[in-house]
Amino acid sequence: MSDTTADLITKVKFRGTIPDSGVAYSDDVIVDLMDQTLQGFIIPEMEKINEEFFLVTIDVQMDSQTVVQTGTVPVDVDNVINIPPSAMGMRLRDVQIIGTDGTPFGLTRLTVSQASAQPYSPYALTGWAGMGMNASAVGGFFIQGNQVQLFPYGLARGKLVRLIFLRSINELILTSSSGQVVSKLNDTLTLDKTVSWVIGNKVCVSSQYNPHDFVRDLSVPTPVYASYPVLANIPLVNVVGNVVTLPVGTCKAVEEGDWVALDGQSVFAQTIPKEMLTPLIQKTVCAVLEAAGDVGGLQVAELTYERMIKLAITALSPRVIGKPVKILPLNSPFKAARGLKLGRF
Repeated sequence: MSDTTADLITKVKFRGTIPDSGVAYSDDVIVDLMDQTLQGFIIPEMEKINEEFFLVTIDVQMDSQTVVQTGTVPVDVDNVINIPPSAMGMRLRDVQIIGTDGTPFGLTRLTVSQASAQPYSPYALTGWAGMGMNASAVGGFFIQGNQVQLFPYGLARGKLVRLIFLRSINELILTSSSGQVVSKLNDTLTLDKTVSWVIGNKVCVSSQYNPHDFVRDLSVPTPVYASYPVLANIPLVNVVGNVVTLPVGTCKAVEEGDWVALDGQSVFAQTIPKEMLTPLIQKTVCAVLEAAGDVGGLQVAELTYERMIKLAITALSPRVIGKPVKILPLNSPFKAARGLKLGRF
């Protein structure tokens, strides 16, 4: 099943017996309705089953965080992290500090009131060990607007902080607004059509293979347990007609057949399992019929969609079909054998 927006639009027109002509049924209108359907119906349905389809991580390197003497308020210090603009709903799943061996340590989410009530000596000379913490003290983070404030100051000094969140899906666009890679020479890509982009424009590269995630950026090292860096928000170094050049080393994983688009856009419903494409097509048909005022056709189409989405969700969850081994805490009251010091099972 080919699944660029061009292919999906063809299937929408076929399922809904929609004319190929007329402004109300143009490809531009249909792809816009399809994007609204994807964002407003399909993605929320997938989120409800909580199977981590969109989960990613981003690591942020904190600086040495200037040492401040006790009784002095830190000013202009590196203690805040912006929630990534690609995070769904500007929400985070978790915040972690990464140890020197790559082990993640989860931070507790605090309210501002909880942070202010912590019993500690405010501004340490040597980090956590010098905070004067007692057994009841809790370090962590709190949300302030769309920012993460680490608490207490100095907790993440010189460390990697990992943000874990659900990544938003790129806006759907027509294939005429994107370019498919037909050949590659190092970091210079020849596309199937001339583009109107200019040097400095940010682009992204989507894989031609299902589920059409971003192509990996092999020029950036990937820490253990972290999501691999992707070709998104990449500035164009040069553009001549249908030939674009990306920064040195970024295109190692790009293949002929992949698609390049302006950042935030894609010709694919990215990271969506193919089982969800049929409900996406059907719900888009519903949107077209609703816009056309076809009440009778809409009612029939909605009933078909409801059946489709239930079957599709059944095919997606659980993602691990085999019976998992349940790991219990070491202090579990249940009698069981211990294995490899991982807990009781």
